[in-house]
Amino acid sequence: MPSTYATAQRHAFDTNAGYAGSDISVGMTYKNKSIWTGGFVRYHSLAGTQLADSPLVFKQDNWSVGFGVVWVFYSKSKS
Repeated sequence: MPSTYATAQRHAFDTNAGYAGSDISVGMTYKNKSIWTGGFVRYHSLAGTQLADSPLVFKQDNWSVGFGVVWVFYSKSKS
């Protein structure tokens, strides 16, 4: 973060290029004739990165979960 955006509560921060963390995720889908469902779980970690020391980072790890359902009401038949 450039020093122009620094405040008394948020100090200036500068980092070089390098390791930006790691992700691991797993997902699955299911589809039948008219319904498609899918979901995922993802873990992201900033451990061991220069970004972890940024004043904008409050936690060094994060979990994300997503799920979706699609109703296929029309599908062109294959010829």
